[in-house]
Amino acid sequence: MRTVVIVMLLLLVCGSAYALTGFGESVSFEINGQTLPVELTSFTATISIYGTVRVTWVTLSETNLQGYYLYRGLGGKLEDAEKIPSLINATNTSSQHNYEYTDAEIYQSGTYYYWLYSMEINGSGTYHGPVSVYVTLDGGQGTPDIPLATGLKSIYPNPFNPSATIAYELKSPAAVKIDVFNARGQLVSSMEREHSTAGTYNWLFDGTDHSGRELSSGVYQVIMRSGKEVSVRKMVLMK
Repeated sequence: MRTVVIVMLLLLVCGSAYALTGFGESVSFEINGQTLPVELTSFTATISIYGTVRVTWVTLSETNLQGYYLYRGLGGKLEDAEKIPSLINATNTSSQHNYEYTDAEIYQSGTYYYWLYSMEINGSGTYHGPVSVYVTLDGGQGTPDIPLATGLKSIYPNPFNPSATIAYELKSPAAVKIDVFNARGQLVSSMEREHSTAGTYNWLFDGTDHSGRELSSGVYQVIMRSGKEVSVRKMVLMK
């Protein structure tokens, strides 16, 4: 009985300063009147005439924010979404601020979902969204048909660790060879494929050499050859 009375007294004393929330065994305490890290007033995604997606959001105020990350997925599940690696720095201002990001990594038709992650200086954060936009890359109404050009399209993430997706396009059926060279010009990895149709394709480079050994940090040159076409890009492995 004495134990019950003591617990009740503690709850009465603490109740004026803290709000107790939780379900089952999960319990958390929140200080009333705490300043929100970010006040978000809008978060939208729209398709441009160039086949890219324009993601915008507006904040009324920011406090102790490190920045924002965007997540993109072709499904409505956050766990299946891909993180867009570039950190968008926060302004930490008490006045309204407009943010904009153009997503050019759109390679197939479908409904794209975007989540916004606001990361605080201490490493914690909050997810917002999702917002969605339907993209048609086959010449459908509202979105122009984007002509293909043989060559490397993008490398993401870049810098990468431990793997990177190397995207490339073919304007017609062809054989493809992609070589990866280190800073000394030594060939460390390569891939060869034969494609029977035009389109956009990906090679998941796992960051290892021909022998399966992990590559060291540094700048690598990626060279794609297809017929008479040659395309070159650089990527950075950062551990």
